[in-house]
Amino acid sequence: MTACLRRFGITVDLGDPAPPPFSQNARRYGLADEARASRLGYSTPEITKRPSRPDLPAKARKAAWGDGPAKIRGRDLPEGGCVGEAGRTLNAGAEPAGTLADRLAFTALEASEKDRRVRAAFARWSVCMRRAGHAYATPRDANRDRRFIDGPGHRIGPAETAVAVADVRCKQQVRLIDIWASVEAAYQKRLIARHKTELERDRAALQTRIDTANSVLHRPLK
Repeated sequence: MTACLRRFGITVDLGDPAPPPFSQNARRYGLADEARASRLGYSTPEITKRPSRPDLPAKARKAAWGDGPAKIRGRDLPEGGCVGEAGRTLNAGAEPAGTLADRLAFTALEASEKDRRVRAAFARWSVCMRRAGHAYATPRDANRDRRFIDGPGHRIGPAETAVAVADVRCKQQVRLIDIWASVEAAYQKRLIARHKTELERDRAALQTRIDTANSVLHRPLK
């Protein structure tokens, strides 16, 4: 993007991309960090306060996303602006990006959530929560409590943090995450075996994109 913008006489510091707010599976089974639960409850300020686009000057914004005239300084903007050009550069030579792995991951999670072993762990967790004074059938119900949903004017209060801390402690007490993760892993392995050929093709396409990205990163800016 920086190299593309320079072709139009625009020099801006795009900065580093915002890091992911959580590691990939940090909240896969809901809250798991008691220290965080005691401070933030179910709130996720890392997500709600994350900007969707870099804050660029108007001219740079038009060139970056193609929002505006088709030409800048007599030069034709690439389709989709410099963002579009960057995407095409990074995907060059690779098969179209697949979503199979993501879809299988969701399928495995959904199946594990209905598994009798996980449902039994949910029931034990629910009993533990009831003893702490909170009535929820599953961790999803606690996480989706309308009182605790991030939004304009939402304030984290003692009611939310009390439920969140009890949630984490009860998960630990009944070993819910250990059970849920092992059950889901079994479903994942079955799906991986069933879709091995397609997944290997997607892995090769991903490796092509990684190789291209590394090549771009070592290319001097013009």
